[in-house]
Amino acid sequence: MILAGALVIGFISGEERVHVTEAFFLGSLQRHSVYIMLKMGLFAGKRLAEIKNVGTFPVSFGVIIPIVNGFLGVLVGKAAQDSL
Repeated sequence: MILAGALVIGFISGEERVHVTEAFFLGSLQRHSVYIMLKMGLFAGKRLAEIKNVGTFPVSFGVIIPIVNGFLGVLVGKAAQDSL
């Protein structure tokens, strides 16, 4: 939501006035992102022992699918670039 608001405000204000909003969004967004990542890391660390209970499929799915999707994204991007 914050990112969407930043995009709208940036679009409305234009490049000549972006320095006015830059301090608020860059500083605030980075602080909140670090806080959220820290909280997720602590939460995941506490539940790390539960990996044994869920089996290998969810873990392997979580590792393999992002790699496959990234590869497919590169292929689609290359195909789109070649078609131009």
